[in-house]
Amino acid sequence: MTQFTPSERAQFVAIADILICGDDIMPAASQADIADERLDRLVALRPEFGRLLKDALDATRDMDSRAAVEFLNAERPAWFGPLSLLAAAAYFMNQEVRDALNYPGQQSRPVLPIEENDPIDADLLNPVIQRGPIYRMPPK
Repeated sequence: MTQFTPSERAQFVAIADILICGDDIMPAASQADIADERLDRLVALRPEFGRLLKDALDATRDMDSRAAVEFLNAERPAWFGPLSLLAAAAYFMNQEVRDALNYPGQQSRPVLPIEENDPIDADLLNPVIQRGPIYRMPPK
């Protein structure tokens, strides 16, 4: 698993603050603890993003945060994408952020009887039903 130094974490937060600056209602990225265990959990799920984030941070170590964002966005989109996705994902994992959005997080919810025969769902499923099964039996 990719390990981040305290300076890399601080740099990540500084760059994320340019992307998620916050306002009177929403906290900035730096106020949402995005570089703590949230970042570690995300990188554990997508290890390839850890390496890309390390590369992005290494390439922009001597830049100010705004210049780093502009450089990565324009010159290194393969690094900017994972960096911005990790920043946003860690941000939305923060309870204060979810509370500000009135978003409880993912929850399971049973299908309501009125939704069972939704014509929109039927329209989406008809091509699949008409196509028929397309699978191979696994070997025994």
